[in-house]
Amino acid sequence: MKVFPIRTLIDRCRSKLDGLDARTFLTFLAVGISGALAYVALSFTLSKAGLQAHIASPLAYASLIAPVYLLQRNLTFRSKERHLSSFPKYFVTQMGAVFLSTAIPYYASGLGDLPALIAFIAVAISVPMLTFIIMLLWTFRSSVQSRTMP
Repeated sequence: MKVFPIRTLIDRCRSKLDGLDARTFLTFLAVGISGALAYVALSFTLSKAGLQAHIASPLAYASLIAPVYLLQRNLTFRSKERHLSSFPKYFVTQMGAVFLSTAIPYYASGLGDLPALIAFIAVAISVPMLTFIIMLLWTFRSSVQSRTMP
């Protein structure tokens, strides 16, 4: 079995990031922040309507996956990739983000004795950075390649 060397991954990231314009990253941030604000508003509305927080939160998150996907696909990465290819990859990326946003606070504050705020800040910084790189290298790879290659 061939092991994928970490150096190759770092080189791929560097070459992709070198070829990107600021517009792509800023649009990613704008769409992400808009999605986060919509999530908070929808979760809060659902909880005020009588749902418990642990029910309102995943319902709100799940209801925003498709619209945020469309915004990231069409505005941020300007992908022409088929939905049958890109949406499953986006969904897997989002499930990984949900896992990390659960695991980081659990281990940092639960086992590591760090304040919850520090864990939340770690999530807020690391998860979006990681999802941006995953979307760049995997989810919307072909559309990014066509714009960054000379």
